[in-house]
Amino acid sequence: MKFFISSIVLSLVLQISIFAQPKTQFDWQTLYKIDGEKCESVTGMEVTTNDDVVLTGIYQDEGGCRIEHAGGEKTYGINSDPFGTYSYSNLFLARYDREGNLLWSVNGESSRGIHPWNLHCDKDGNSIVVGNFRDTAILYSTDGREILLEGVITDYYSDYEKRPLNYFVAKYDSKGRILWARSGRSNKHSVAFDAGSDKDGNIYVRGYCHSNTMGLESFMVMPVPKSGWYVQNYSIVVVKYKPDGTEEWVTYGGGGTVKEFKVDQNGHCSLDMLNYDDVLLFSSSGEQWSIKNNDRRMKRSIITLGPDGSPVDSISYHQGDSTMRIFKTIQREDGRTFGLVTTNPTESRGRNFHLVWNENYYKTNWYDVFLASWDSLGNEDWIVQFSGHEEERPLDIVFDRNGNIVISGWYEQFIEITGRNGKTIKLESVLRGLFVAVFNENGELLHAENCGELPYDSWAFEEYLHLDVDSKNRLYISGQTNMECSIAGREMNIDGEMREQRQWEIENDVKIYRYSDAFFVSVDLEYIQEPVLAQTDSIVVIDSLISIAEDPKPNEEDPIIPELPGYDIKLFPNPIGVNQHEVNVQLQIAIRRDVQFIIMDQNGKQLQTRSNFFEAGTHVEKFDMTGYAAGVYLMLIGFDDIVITKRIVVVE
Repeated sequence: MKFFISSIVLSLVLQISIFAQPKTQFDWQTLYKIDGEKCESVTGMEVTTNDDVVLTGIYQDEGGCRIEHAGGEKTYGINSDPFGTYSYSNLFLARYDREGNLLWSVNGESSRGIHPWNLHCDKDGNSIVVGNFRDTAILYSTDGREILLEGVITDYYSDYEKRPLNYFVAKYDSKGRILWARSGRSNKHSVAFDAGSDKDGNIYVRGYCHSNTMGLESFMVMPVPKSGWYVQNYSIVVVKYKPDGTEEWVTYGGGGTVKEFKVDQNGHCSLDMLNYDDVLLFSSSGEQWSIKNNDRRMKRSIITLGPDGSPVDSISYHQGDSTMRIFKTIQREDGRTFGLVTTNPTESRGRNFHLVWNENYYKTNWYDVFLASWDSLGNEDWIVQFSGHEEERPLDIVFDRNGNIVISGWYEQFIEITGRNGKTIKLESVLRGLFVAVFNENGELLHAENCGELPYDSWAFEEYLHLDVDSKNRLYISGQTNMECSIAGREMNIDGEMREQRQWEIENDVKIYRYSDAFFVSVDLEYIQEPVLAQTDSIVVIDSLISIAEDPKPNEEDPIIPELPGYDIKLFPNPIGVNQHEVNVQLQIAIRRDVQFIIMDQNGKQLQTRSNFFEAGTHVEKFDMTGYAAGVYLMLIGFDDIVITKRIVVVE
């Protein structure tokens, strides 16, 4: 065996200075806080057609919440609650421009709490906020106007039942002036969860009614006489509003649990749901429909309502396994769909879950996160699995402007994010880490990165994070945390009262607060960097301090490099035959290291990349060589301060 330890490796014509994965590959732009003495949370975010960003959420502070902006000062306090009940949540709505300037902010208050669940911006830049309130609510406007919404107060004994939740929807223009607000009231609970709009500015709201009666402005949602059908709770309520707030129709019913609601430019409403039973629907025009589930197995059903509120299409898929849950999906214009999939968090049969996809069996020890693809006909295409030692949960998914898939989620302490190209990135956190990852349409991992810590004590997760991308491929992320941490490389200090620290928190200097603060960050996705690799005609240039090159004739019996202290590396089998499918890399390292692997052909073209984190000890990484032609390939194994080069020979 021959080696050359120098700044230039002549036998491979390699020049090396530093080969290390950049500490931050996202080009983070801003971090702004929305904070106060108690709880603040972002519950909805959307980028407008002119690249402004609108946020809505809740705050619980007597003095209001403070909203940071590009000036760096918290000058936009939202003032006191006229009802004097600061233990209940209030609403905020804020709009930023692309430079981070706060254009305006307004609020809403209620005697028993108001909660916005989501936000939608239409083609004209208007903001539609949907949610629920108790008792009486006031919505404020930048022009001084106020709108009063009155809810239901019943004669039930308990205060909880006496003051039910009431559905609301409110529309604001691009200047923050409230245009109109509408409510839906019932003797139990009614909530508005989602909104969308068509090209004509009509608004479609998806809600829920925990009873079989709800009063809207122009319609009454109630059982249809003589239909023979009885629905105890209306899990499906869709209302169409004209641009001026006039209700045009309502379609309602039950039998399915809606997971996603989407509206296209022509006014078609897609309801993506899970159902064991028949889905029964009624309309304000007196029509009724039944969408059958004859075998009473769990199905994923997608029901499409036309612009007049009647069902025009229905597709059902067997869920395959009740432990699987499709969390959220995005769809391209050609009909191809990508989605976050997880094992069902409501499943009660222990932690040993599994998921079946394309007749393949995926085993999980906890709640793993999957990224999946369906073709335009809804057939299962590819799937990749992320796994860690503890819990992992999905949060959001969007397209960037290049058609790549951006996802987010949280994990406890450790996670491996893997792509179909064999690239794996290992991430670690103190408690519950927030990650963002980017994949191409084929499921190949482009990049993944830690972004910060999410709340530790609460197990709810859908609200915590929101992603959206503007026309220049800037990604916006909003969420909340109750732990002092670093978000996007910037310190996130929490206002308010710390909770009592546990012993291990004291030992590890972990500070967790009773209430959370909200955050809003941005990153330019055009600046995702791969490891530094430049090519000339026959020279591959890699930055590093030290290099070790093996003899071009690898020896399977003697593949160790004993002269290099702290690193023992072995490739086997090597050489390999064209019918063999894997090369194993055995690493023995003395200290914990970040390690990057690159397999290249003789022309310097990258064929595989992978980045992993290893504790001290012996580890084996497997690389798929299926389909590689006979020849010589180069493997680069990069540490923080060193690159080790090894040959892989494929023989006939």
